[in-house]
Amino acid sequence: WTISEKQYFDLSKISTFSRTKDAAIDKIHEVFQDSILLEYQKDTELGKNHLALLSGGLDSRVAMMYAIQENVKPENALCFSQSGYFDHTISEKIAEDFDVHYEFIPLDGGKFLKKIDELTELSEGMVFYTGGIHVSHAVEKMKYENFALFHSGQIGDGVLGGFNTVPYRKKPSYFKIAENQKFFPKVQFSLDEILKKYETEELFLLRNVAYNRTVLGAHVFQQKRYQTSSFMSKDFLQLAISLPEEWKFNHRFYLEWIQKHCKEATKYRWERTLLKPDANWKTSFGDKFVKRSFKLLNEKILKTPQKSSMYPYQYYFDNDTEIQNYYKNYFEDNIHRIEDYKELESDVKELFQSENFYSKSQSVNILAIFKLFF
Repeated sequence: WTISEKQYFDLSKISTFSRTKDAAIDKIHEVFQDSILLEYQKDTELGKNHLALLSGGLDSRVAMMYAIQENVKPENALCFSQSGYFDHTISEKIAEDFDVHYEFIPLDGGKFLKKIDELTELSEGMVFYTGGIHVSHAVEKMKYENFALFHSGQIGDGVLGGFNTVPYRKKPSYFKIAENQKFFPKVQFSLDEILKKYETEELFLLRNVAYNRTVLGAHVFQQKRYQTSSFMSKDFLQLAISLPEEWKFNHRFYLEWIQKHCKEATKYRWERTLLKPDANWKTSFGDKFVKRSFKLLNEKILKTPQKSSMYPYQYYFDNDTEIQNYYKNYFEDNIHRIEDYKELESDVKELFQSENFYSKSQSVNILAIFKLFF
């Protein structure tokens, strides 16, 4: 047996865009149009209707509104979120205004958090299971069937500024990668070796956040239909990566693009900032003040954390003894699987003892991997 690796698409060799920003804005408009049509024509080819994922974010609305501009209007929009949260209310308003049938799957209660083994098997233990567990619930509960693809806005914000922490090219760091600072030193050397393989922060995050982590949702959707995103077409990625970091930083280029070519997208609030995305200054102001104040108000003052997130897992866990007992039993039934690895066993126990749901689920995630493979 001979195993060889063949790379068929390499973004690290892309040269910097050499024309003006105005030219780039018009070019990305053209490329995105082509990407949208390529996706939606597949539905037509298969004799099916169009379904678009829609939230309060920017990417999904831009993708859907471009489809409407190109006369391939979706027959159905699908949203899943905690009831009443901005992802729900904003997407519902957009669907209503554009006369698109709207299906909403509430995540309220979080009973789906018990599907630990199902998600671990799907991800093969390579991704934190909670990243796609809500998607699994939505796919299971949705009613609409006459469609061929899940059209989404996957990674649009990432490749158009989200993977640029500064307005210039820089080497990758631990940003968005190091989740637990206490245990991080135990893997720091290995991560440093991986970081050396990447020239830029953007390419590192594209591979390790977008491809390796965000893509779990696509694997979940694939149990029903394939998920696509016009932001992930080969031509779009090549163009997006070629744009100077200075343009993309803080999503400036993204907002200038839609201000010119998809102005309807700026008329509704952006869940990230809680402001309309119609001016560059609103991104930083919304991030630093408006959204933080909203979360502080609900979580600390009004004591209504269920209103501060699309999926308030901590709230679901704290308010449901059934979920608490399920996790407790899962931990107790599987901790023996790592008893020969004393240091790991100690760390996993420490994680589970935390009051924080994400720490507990990290502990359970490790046990689920051992249960699946060993």
